[in-house]
Amino acid sequence: MITLRLASAEDAAAIAHVHVAGWQHYRGLLPDTYLDQLDPAVYASRWAERVTAPEHGESTFTYVADDPPGKVFGFAFGSRAPESEDGSLGEVRAIYVLAERRRGGAGRRLTWALAARLAHLGCRALVIWVLAENPSARRFYEALGGHAVHTRTREFGGAQLPEVGYRWDHMKVLLHPVVLSPPDPRWKQAHEDERRRLASALDCPLDAIESIGSTAVPGLLAKPILDLMAGPPAFPLPRPQILAAARLGYDYHAAAGIPGRQFFSRSGPEPAAAHLHVVERNSEFWRRHLLFRDHLRAHPIAATEYGALKQKIAAASGGDRLAYTVSKASFIASVLARAESGSRD
Repeated sequence: MITLRLASAEDAAAIAHVHVAGWQHYRGLLPDTYLDQLDPAVYASRWAERVTAPEHGESTFTYVADDPPGKVFGFAFGSRAPESEDGSLGEVRAIYVLAERRRGGAGRRLTWALAARLAHLGCRALVIWVLAENPSARRFYEALGGHAVHTRTREFGGAQLPEVGYRWDHMKVLLHPVVLSPPDPRWKQAHEDERRRLASALDCPLDAIESIGSTAVPGLLAKPILDLMAGPPAFPLPRPQILAAARLGYDYHAAAGIPGRQFFSRSGPEPAAAHLHVVERNSEFWRRHLLFRDHLRAHPIAATEYGALKQKIAAASGGDRLAYTVSKASFIASVLARAESGSRD
C-alpha cells in the first residue's frame, strides 16, 4: 500500500538514493561527465540539511512515497515559485520515483499532494520544469492537465539544455472536488471501527479518540469522509506511530497550516476515506471541535441549516475544496458562539 508523508531527517539517505537514481535515468539526455560525478553521500547531506531547515515544512516541503511504511521509493519537493512576486504561484521543484515503481500511481499522488498543500498556502497556480527532450515526463504532466507555456535554458555539466515549464493556471484542476453525500447510517459503525483501529495503532486509549465532522452528526449531509481526532498520551506522535498510521493507509501532512496539530488523511473508498487530527487532549482545538459536534447533535435545526448551507456553497464553489472550506467559516463561528453561550437555537 503506497502512503505519503512529509519527510524527516531519517529519510535523507533514502531520498538521496532516489534522487541520484532519477538523475542516472537521464543518461543520454544529460552529459555522462555530469552524471558520473553524482555522489549519494553528498546528496544525503544536502537533503538532511534541507528537511531540517527552519523554513522547511510549511512553505517549503518534501513528501516521500513509502511502500511498505518507512521504505522510500519516491519523493516530491515543492515551494512557492521563487519568481512569484505575490506568492500566488507554486512550483514542483523536484519529483522522482524509482524506475521499477513508475506507472503505479505514485507520481500522480505526489503531484496532487504538493498541489493541495500549495493551495492551502494561497497558491492559485502551479508550474513544473522538465527537460524538453524528456517525452515521458512531458506526457505525464500533459495527462494531468498541464500546459507547456514557459521555456528556459539550464546548464548541466557545461551543457546548455532547453527546459519546458508546464503550468496549471487554476490549482483546483489538480484537487479532488467537493462531493456531498446523503447521510448514511453506516457511518456510525465505520467511525467506531476506525476508532478501535487507531487506538491500537497509536497506542492511545479509546476514549482519547473522538469522532468529529459531519459524518459524526446523525442525519447530516456530508463529504463521505470519516473525521477523527486523537489526543494521545504523548504529543506530538513520534516516527514509529506515524508509520503505524501509514500501515492503516494514512498519509502524513504534519501541521498542514494549523499549529499544534498533526494531520493525516486517507483516500477511499476501501478502506473508507478518513481525516485524522492528532492534538493535545483538552487543547482549544480539541474543545472547539467537540463543542461544534455536540451542538449540532443536540440541535437538529442548526444541523439542518448547516446541511443546507453546505449544499449551497458546494454548488457555488464549483467543487473548489478550498473555497468550500473558507465559505463555511462564518457559520461555524456563529454555531460555536451559540454553543459557548448555551443558546438552544
